Amino acid sequence: MRRDVLDPMKLDACYNWPTCSDATVARAVELDQGGKPVKDDLHGRRPDCPVFVKDGDPCDLSLWKAGENGSLFSPQGGLRISALGLSRIGRMLLNGGTLDGVRILSPQSVETLLTQVWRFDGSNGVTDEGFYCSYGHATQQIPTRVPGCADDMGTRGATLLGHAGDAYGMKSGIWIDRARGVGIAYFVTGVPDKAAHGPGTAFTAAETHAFRRTYALLPK
Repeated sequence: MRRDVLDPMKLDACYNWPTCSDATVARAVELDQGGKPVKDDLHGRRPDCPVFVKDGDPCDLSLWKAGENGSLFSPQGGLRISALGLSRIGRMLLNGGTLDGVRILSPQSVETLLTQVWRFDGSNGVTDEGFYCSYGHATQQIPTRVPGCADDMGTRGATLLGHAGDAYGMKSGIWIDRARGVGIAYFVTGVPDKAAHGPGTAFTAAETHAFRRTYALLPK
């Protein structure tokens, strides 16, 4: 990932901190729940171990077995990236796979990534209270104007493509509007597991507020 994605895109990002720069480690955002740190309470230093193991030595990587515990290293692979880094990914997708003159993905790969392969029609799947109503290759399209869907955080009629993040009380998102060539990236931390939904949406109130506050910065 570092060779093929992070370095070519000039992303100061890493997986579970070992390869992040010292400056990035110093700026780590602590993830809290209930007012207590649950992840990345680093105090300017890398964690001793890259994995989380409840029983046994948490630094013993032999405890990991391929195909048995995909979340051992963290949900979503443990990528640590800033909102600015997410915005560079959005720019690359909006530019058809290039970023600052560097080809990252082919135009065909971008189309494949963003093409939705499933849409809820009222009876063809489970939506998690209306949160998932359209899905592609790990991308979502919002909103879905079908009864039973509640995936509109306030796009003002626009259709957006992207992905919502959720781990350790953090809610995040990167969403692009291909028709207008713009997008947003944001994150909010300290969100409880059973947080209240935003008005008229299955997204939490905290991420709905973050979405709307960021989306309002886009040109009308």
